[in-house]
Amino acid sequence: MGNLMPYRPVGDVFSQMRKEIDDLARGWFGAPMTTPSLTLGAWPTGEGMFAPLDVHETETEYVIRMDIPGVDEKDVKITCQGDTLTVKGERKSEKTETKGEMRYAERTYGAFLRSIPLPASVKAETVRAKYHQGVLEIHAPKSEKNPAREIKVEAG
Repeated sequence: MGNLMPYRPVGDVFSQMRKEIDDLARGWFGAPMTTPSLTLGAWPTGEGMFAPLDVHETETEYVIRMDIPGVDEKDVKITCQGDTLTVKGERKSEKTETKGEMRYAERTYGAFLRSIPLPASVKAETVRAKYHQGVLEIHAPKSEKNPAREIKVEAG
């Protein structure tokens, strides 16, 4: 049991480096003071759950698929404002009766929040979502594009 290593999927070097720096800073200062939102919301901090996602664009809509296994659909809230879609939820800790001590744990529990900036506004009133086998799928229809209009310049 002493030889178990955490599973880390092969990814790009910078993601691994960022994680190691975050782990080091967390050891010195506790949890990060702010949640970075440079790309697609927050990344895992060790204080809660991380919900990885994919965003796919068609001519008429954005389709977001998010892995949130173990989260009950009633614990998921989705909001849409302008060109930002926000998904938050919580995977509640399981109550397990075990004898002895925990030897190894990778599973995380707690709240998550992802804000997804989309390239264009969506029709908030027609966004729909479904949850099946741990995958949340959100369909966000694009707003009508404002047609280009020529503006006449008047002489002063």
